[in-house]
Amino acid sequence: MKMFESAAAHALSDLTIAEAMTAFRDGVLSSTELVEACLERCDDGRELNVYVTLDRAGALAAAGAADAARRPVSRSSR
Repeated sequence: MKMFESAAAHALSDLTIAEAMTAFRDGVLSSTELVEACLERCDDGRELNVYVTLDRAGALAAAGAADAARRPVSRSSR
């Protein structure tokens, strides 16, 4: 289950960098969750035509890579 549900997407997308970094460090937020919230926020403003191109797949792939890089490596896998 995600720590943050859809109703909180706007709150997540409004986090400052410092707040997001603290949440990442404390393990209460993943990069994927934050990117999904930001993409949802982009969808909310779709009628404004703010974005020419929105690379959802690329953003989610980069978030997944960041999450994987942040996971601690177990001693047995070294």
